[in-house]
Amino acid sequence: MNKIAMSTGPLPVIIGEDYYDIDGIIRAMQKLWKTGAVDGFEFQNQAEWVAEAKPRERAERRGPRWEASTKYTWREVVAKLQQSNVPINSIHANRDIGIYLCCDSAEEIEFGRRLLDESLRLTQAIRAPVMVLHIWDTFKKGFDNNFLRRVLQESTVNFSNVSVSVENIPTSCLGSTPFSLVKDYQFITLDLRWAGMYDELDRFESVKDRIVNVHLRGQLEGKEWVLNNAPFSLREALDTILEKWKYRGLLTMEAEGGLRDVSWADVVAALKALRT
Repeated sequence: MNKIAMSTGPLPVIIGEDYYDIDGIIRAMQKLWKTGAVDGFEFQNQAEWVAEAKPRERAERRGPRWEASTKYTWREVVAKLQQSNVPINSIHANRDIGIYLCCDSAEEIEFGRRLLDESLRLTQAIRAPVMVLHIWDTFKKGFDNNFLRRVLQESTVNFSNVSVSVENIPTSCLGSTPFSLVKDYQFITLDLRWAGMYDELDRFESVKDRIVNVHLRGQLEGKEWVLNNAPFSLREALDTILEKWKYRGLLTMEAEGGLRDVSWADVVAALKALRT
């Protein structure tokens, strides 16, 4: 049976907390864990906690949140997660890493390496088996994917117990698609929203043995997750991945549209329904 996890990204909003409030995130995780609806969580290592630089991803929206947020070192995040007593199945690394690694400045690239190292140390310290990584800049029209693979190889030498999985995020790189960029990495996180956007789900069958995490996407409608703007439904995607490919790894729900205007009971019921 596949383990089902919940991403912490949209989760705290449902209990009235901000997505960057680590104590609110932990309270939301603890509340959901008690329901038995999930087997654990994908914890997002937020850029709002980095003292040295404002978030690069969605900078205009996230800048004010960075100014309002408390700052934490990776060790402080580890301490809070260890005290939370909830299982962490995966860590989503700081989303700015790929943006920095695709910069032209050596100083910015080095900062990206540092952020990558900190997310790796966080993942290893809490013994999460998987780390999800955005390794390229979605909006960069040209970058060296071979260089990114070398950086990842060099950075993970001392983290053999962590499966660092590159996500098929969108790309502006001319002549490339998310699949063409991600297919040569050792471990892969398959995100269904992006696979739907590029109509690439079937292409991932050729690398199914290297997929260690599947990001389920869905907007909550009643007690059901609905995947919109894709050539397949969430159920059709699951049938392909679980029945045809025989995938037995982690399934992580990333709720579309947030969870601000939904009921707690519906979230729990919809997560439990994924098991069937």
